[in-house]
Amino acid sequence: MTRRLLLVLLAVALVALAAPAGAAAAPWTCEASVLRGQLGPAPAVEPVTANQDAAQCATQQAGGEAPTGLPGGATGSALFARTRVEGSADNPAGQRATAAASFGELRIPLLPGLPGLPAPPSIPAVTVPGFGSIDLNPAIQALAAQRGDLIGIRALEARVTGQCSSGRPLISGTWSVAGLTVLGVPISTDEALTRNLTIDSASIDPSDIDPAAVAPAGVDLTAFTAALRPVLDALPNIEIPSALARLRITPGERVEGRNTLTQRALSLSLSIGGQSVLDFVAGEATVGGNGVPCGEATATQALRCTTRRLVLIDVVRRKGGVRLLGAADSRLAGRRVSIRYLHTGKRVARPRIGQNGLFRARVKLPSRAVRGTNRARYQARLGKERSLALKLARRLRVTKIAPRGRRVVISGRITRPLANPVQRITVTRRVSCGRVEVVKRFKPRKNGTFRVTLTGASTRQVATFRFRTLVRYRVGNPRLFRTFTLPQYVDIG
Repeated sequence: MTRRLLLVLLAVALVALAAPAGAAAAPWTCEASVLRGQLGPAPAVEPVTANQDAAQCATQQAGGEAPTGLPGGATGSALFARTRVEGSADNPAGQRATAAASFGELRIPLLPGLPGLPAPPSIPAVTVPGFGSIDLNPAIQALAAQRGDLIGIRALEARVTGQCSSGRPLISGTWSVAGLTVLGVPISTDEALTRNLTIDSASIDPSDIDPAAVAPAGVDLTAFTAALRPVLDALPNIEIPSALARLRITPGERVEGRNTLTQRALSLSLSIGGQSVLDFVAGEATVGGNGVPCGEATATQALRCTTRRLVLIDVVRRKGGVRLLGAADSRLAGRRVSIRYLHTGKRVARPRIGQNGLFRARVKLPSRAVRGTNRARYQARLGKERSLALKLARRLRVTKIAPRGRRVVISGRITRPLANPVQRITVTRRVSCGRVEVVKRFKPRKNGTFRVTLTGASTRQVATFRFRTLVRYRVGNPRLFRTFTLPQYVDIG
């Protein structure tokens, strides 16, 4: 008996090892940084961050007025790094993650001693009758010091938001910079650029030196001034050569990874005379959704009101091809689906069902003679399972879905010929498998395009919307008939 039990346990263990492992759900990640970089040879600094290097997104805020540690005596106002996550940590697919870095103003002064910055030549000490040898170089350097700001930036922000949409992480970024000056010159931030800036030559008149700045301690300043003035007047002007500064900026830089986006408001580097003066990123926000189980709720909702274990959710013409999205019973995860183009009966794709229950494919457009007709239909098959056959050409279609928290902005188009006058579009939301409710009626634009904001039910993570309207079948025939979009499954959270 003991031997038989051991054999049974061993067999169970082998089956467990052979079974495909499910994809582990992961949380959203997010972080923000107001400023990162270095000035000259000084060490790099990053003084204001939120949720940096954290394993998951959390709500944090750091900053305020300019902290200590900004490079080169920089000053600023309203420097903030913020991260925020909305929704339950137990349901990452229903969360919304945001990271933002911003400031009202940042100024880095043009200080003496910067690498590459021209300095006045040293002159020998002068002899002042009755007072001996006097070193004028510190006073000359003070007169030669450049005035103003090396860098000035106004109203900068980088922001990234992540949220599940259509079964995958939808991560978007925005950025803005109100103004940038470098060495006092206004610089456009409309596009990346490399530009040369000239630091003008200067001429220093030694007669402008303040005697109090070079007088020995304890001397009679009036007598010292009277003795020094003829000496200064006899000295020639001291010439400081011009210098060439090289500026590189990249505004609005996006760094995209697998379901991750880093948005930078401004990357800037500056060298003078071939020597690096500063190199920094101002405003950086990152949100990542790699491993977030976005599709599970969408797949569940797509299968909820059907006895089928395999459904096509969407068939849409996009960027010179046809994109297909489908859902399958979770027990079919890992298996391949056969996508059939029914006009020819040929298999055109074999996507694999993901652990979240969704599958995707991209195939070539049908021939021009067929693509606009009802013959251009697609069906998903797996064993005996069959999805409904969806046609490619639809008179009413959705072109973009953009979640905004618990709301969603949906854009679309009605293809011609339109009704005359153009008919209203009715939007319904599924309440249960046997019931829908009207949530919006609106009129599209005269060209048939539309953009509408909708709200999901507070008790559902995925809202199911459908649009319908009336169109003419052909030009010259006033008769109207109904046309519908496919159900639109929107992850609202």
